[in-house]
Amino acid sequence: MHIIKPGLCIVAMLAINALLYSVSTDADWDPSETGPFETAQALVLLLTAGLWTTAWRLANKGTFGRLLGIVLAGFAVWFGGREIAWGGIYGVPFAITRGLEIVIVAVILVMLFCQARIWFARIPDRTRTLLVFARTWRFFFLALGAASVLVGDFLDKKILALQYSQHLEEIFELSGWLCFLVAAACHVSITAGLGALHVRDRRANGAMKAAGFSPSREASPSEAGR
Repeated sequence: MHIIKPGLCIVAMLAINALLYSVSTDADWDPSETGPFETAQALVLLLTAGLWTTAWRLANKGTFGRLLGIVLAGFAVWFGGREIAWGGIYGVPFAITRGLEIVIVAVILVMLFCQARIWFARIPDRTRTLLVFARTWRFFFLALGAASVLVGDFLDKKILALQYSQHLEEIFELSGWLCFLVAAACHVSITAGLGALHVRDRRANGAMKAAGFSPSREASPSEAGR
């Protein structure tokens, strides 16, 4: 991954943030929890969770791609619930929102424990897998999204005395979640392509066996390298 392309992505994101900041402040958009920013963030995270779940279903069992899909789907659900206070901003009673939060967080923790067992038991050469993944666009967009959300959290602390700091906070958070969405879309595309390759290989091997030939044992493609 050439350094110029990631740099252009960062510049483009900052330019879009600046444009959105100009439009939202001129139009006096509501930056509160029930405003367009928070609503857009919740919708983006819901879609992101759906894409990560789709990638999890498409990936082969015991692979890094499948593990990544289900783990990040859980995190997307948690962040999405947090953005809307688990329904509290829409008037849902506190007892229900707190119970919903506890149940979902408990499910996510159990899921993470199960995936950790799979990671240590089934994923070979874990260090190399992570290093290869760190050179992919998926990792880049995940890292960029996390950095953008952290900038939004920094602005939320009111450390900088800016007139529209809340607008900036919501804009950076929204762009961060959009980066997570792009990473999820990339992962779906890759796992779908790998799934098609595995199906094609199985059919080819079956045809060779039916014809009396011995199928060659070629190394399967790695989803971590894209």
